[in-house]
Amino acid sequence: MRRWLRRANIVFCVLFAAFLTLLTVSTAGLLIEDTGPVSARAHTMDDDALWMGHSWVNGQDGPAALTALEARLKGSGIRYLFVHAGPLSADGSLNAALDPKARWLTTALHSAIRSGALPHVVVEAWLGDIVGGGGLNLDSAATRDRIAGSVRQVFGYGFDGVHLDLEPVGTGDPGYLALLGQVHQLTRQAGKQLSVSVPPVELTGGLHSVTPGQWWTSAYLRSVADRVDQVAIMTYDISMAPTSGVYSGYVHRETEVALRAVPADVTLLIGVPAYQTTGVWLISGSENVAAGIRGVRLAISPDPPDRPLGVALYVDFTATAQDWASYQQDWVK
Repeated sequence: MRRWLRRANIVFCVLFAAFLTLLTVSTAGLLIEDTGPVSARAHTMDDDALWMGHSWVNGQDGPAALTALEARLKGSGIRYLFVHAGPLSADGSLNAALDPKARWLTTALHSAIRSGALPHVVVEAWLGDIVGGGGLNLDSAATRDRIAGSVRQVFGYGFDGVHLDLEPVGTGDPGYLALLGQVHQLTRQAGKQLSVSVPPVELTGGLHSVTPGQWWTSAYLRSVADRVDQVAIMTYDISMAPTSGVYSGYVHRETEVALRAVPADVTLLIGVPAYQTTGVWLISGSENVAAGIRGVRLAISPDPPDRPLGVALYVDFTATAQDWASYQQDWVK
């Protein structure tokens, strides 16, 4: 037993040393990605998004909160609102009792759109659940049918589209592709939007096999993007960035990779964290709105691409005054 423990300890030390070496090289590379000029032209294209909590459809937030939201969004670049209307049940169905005020919200927002208070805003139902482990089985045709039924259900509430956030989905998952193909056919027939939240793309080959569901290959991202209208990359919470400079460099790289993988006619959103982060390193604030936006701006300088591209703020109920100020000052201007 002692000999086995010594061998195990040696193996662990070797692997940990290799990990630290890889981490040091990676961190240095991402810090380099945080350098360079930022073009004044690299700013919002009015295709930004905001994830919104469940309080908007369960009656907790009412007219006063909606008036404040309208004031917040006026003059911003936020076009897409992802309003949490789930979660889905493990079989793919949606309990209508979760959304008693959904119709009130969509009616009020559409009224603000028609009046010009919120021009061009698109209101999407955010539906999500855990995949596998007792959650959704995307390999099941019956489950996929029920998810499609849930999409029809939220369209009945008056939403302009659906935003699917199903996690974790491993790169190459055929059931997920089958679901998107089925739902996209439905949304096209209804004249609605299909949007998805997806993991970031691996920046080091083979990373997806080490942490399944947390990273995708660029090829799989392309396969997913071919089946939807909008992709939001969740570039937060797993970057392991010890400093905001490293996080900015990470978002810079992710944005460049995503721009190559996602077709130009599909809206690409880069998610940035409007909440307090700690992460693996227990260093609070290394991932933040300002650093994320800087990374996006570096990726599209000096010439912003001629395609729909924006940032997505996660999430409205944790966003601070500083988060909003960073968004307005650094991105909206």
